[in-house]
Amino acid sequence: MSAQVYRRRRPAVACIECRRRKVKCDRSLPCGPCCNASLLCGYRNPLAPTDPRAGLAATDLSTASEEYGATNLNTTIHTSTTLFSSGSGMPLSLSPLMYTSSGDASMNESVDLPGRTVSHAKNFGCGKHYIQSSFEQIIKSERSIKYYTQSGPPNITNNLLPKSTCDRLITLYLHTFESVFRVLHIPTFMQQYELYWNNPLGTSRAFPSTLALVLAIGACFVSDADADELQLLASKWIYGAQFWLTDSFEKFDIDLSILQVSALLLLARQTLPDPSELVWISGDFPLRIAVGLGLHKEARIHFPDFPPVETELRKRLWATILEMSIQSCLDTGMPPSISNDDFDCEPPSNIHDVDVSNPSAAADTANSFTQSTILRMLMQTMPVRLQILRYCNALKKTPSQDYQGILKLGMQLDTMCRSHTAMLQSYQMGTNSDTPKPTEFQIHVLNILARRFLLALHSPFAVEAKADQSFYFSRKVLTENALLCLSPPQTVQHAPLPLGSLPECQHELLRLKVRGGDIIKHTLCHATAILIIELITELEENAFPITHSLSQDLFCHTIEESMGVFRRRIQAGETSVDIYVLFSCAMAQAKVIKAGLAPERQIIETAKESLVFCCEQLKFKAQTSALSFLGLAPSLQLALENDPGGLNSWESMEIRFLPSIRPPTHPEHALDNRNDLCH
Repeated sequence: MSAQVYRRRRPAVACIECRRRKVKCDRSLPCGPCCNASLLCGYRNPLAPTDPRAGLAATDLSTASEEYGATNLNTTIHTSTTLFSSGSGMPLSLSPLMYTSSGDASMNESVDLPGRTVSHAKNFGCGKHYIQSSFEQIIKSERSIKYYTQSGPPNITNNLLPKSTCDRLITLYLHTFESVFRVLHIPTFMQQYELYWNNPLGTSRAFPSTLALVLAIGACFVSDADADELQLLASKWIYGAQFWLTDSFEKFDIDLSILQVSALLLLARQTLPDPSELVWISGDFPLRIAVGLGLHKEARIHFPDFPPVETELRKRLWATILEMSIQSCLDTGMPPSISNDDFDCEPPSNIHDVDVSNPSAAADTANSFTQSTILRMLMQTMPVRLQILRYCNALKKTPSQDYQGILKLGMQLDTMCRSHTAMLQSYQMGTNSDTPKPTEFQIHVLNILARRFLLALHSPFAVEAKADQSFYFSRKVLTENALLCLSPPQTVQHAPLPLGSLPECQHELLRLKVRGGDIIKHTLCHATAILIIELITELEENAFPITHSLSQDLFCHTIEESMGVFRRRIQAGETSVDIYVLFSCAMAQAKVIKAGLAPERQIIETAKESLVFCCEQLKFKAQTSALSFLGLAPSLQLALENDPGGLNSWESMEIRFLPSIRPPTHPEHALDNRNDLCH
């Protein structure tokens, strides 16, 4: 009997849905019938590759998959990375399928990409063309999944600038944010930094992301000439660190290094001029990690065997993360995630980083200014600020009955703030040139972070002060603290200095106000609104003097400086123009009232001028967007070109990591949100 002859089936050329519905397929991707029926179009067999070796591997893969699928339909399709898109030279690794290295015929070494893994792909008809087309649609759409469409984390090493530029950015970070929020042990960081330049593989796995975030924060404080170019790279560094952090939770155990990256990521996103409105969602994320690692417990009591360096680092990280958490809750009107009874971790020690391993050195620096003094002061005010936050965001409260308790809370915080400011100013006037001295940047940021809680506490009562004079004290406290939040102590005590004569720390403070995120923006907005309302009220009543014995000229000068900050924020790429337009109209009203003229016409003219300015700035940003990749410095252009994802990775990033360039479609609606300014 002759052997049975098996006939090989002709491969199907129609898509899966057309074969299932038994309709004619035009073999496009996606095909016409699937488009008309709103179905997902996909092909079971791959297209003919251009590389003969790739074609052989693809044929073997397809045949093996079909034969194996006959006995086990729950198979997972493996796609070889030797299949390249024609002319692009890029592997088809955008699909979340498991793939193997080039030339691995047995496909035993598979790599599971981060994110969702599509298994049982054959049952769903998920060939490589289906995955590629699906991800191309996702990349081009405006969805939150854009962050995870890359085949892997961006290569941060290829995006680094020359060492001299990195040195400057690190210096700016250490002189600004690290002097307030303690995240790093500076000697250890600098040691790893030098090692990283000599041997990138010799550092810890978290150091590249740590370095990238430090550079991104430092880019917030560069001069205007380099700001646009470095902000472009800073967004890429933040994106790469976020990708690495997300991937690390699935691969590694959580330790202090991962917590440091989480804290730095939260700080870095506060240096973006136009961040997402949903940044607050991740505000409590590092706090949950810190509690899971036991940072809320005092290491001296609960973990006595920890070395001094780790003990001090835990205190600093806990204080920084808790500070960012309550600031985020104040911005969003949410109750705090933790109470004073939930932690017993003490404030950071008043000690220099070089002396951390020597606990006896803390006694020598107890009454002097150190690198952790500012954070220690913030932590000392934490209990009363948590009480204020819980009251302000509570649903059930009767302000009129609780006013005496509110005054007590406010007086406690105000007394501590005044004591801290006086202590820092005494450190500034010290005669010993060898001891470090606090900068105006540190003092002013401390005032902003602490006194904004007084603004939130007294605002409801200050509104009632016009009808009930018993609340006038809240109006006075509100005005004084708003002025302190807007002006550095030096500006309050002396005559204003011209911009050209400002010290470097004042330039850094101005750049933070112009490029800072929600914490800075909301404080500036709230304080400016308070001062404008107070100024107009004083001009209309003409009964009460300006608080703190300040002349009206200096009072108006403070508001004008704040208006200049909002103007520069729009020039820097911010798209929220309604605040600037509203404040411009309010200041026009104040000037007209002071001159004794009718305000209506002048307010309308000011509104038109402000809207024209905002529209021109938005159009200019749209034309000169950094996404055009033109006009970059050669070193920055090379740094971006060295990234494996190229500019395609930028298309997959969410808009909050870049200056928004959407022009206003209805300028007449710019004043609709005026009632939300004081919230």
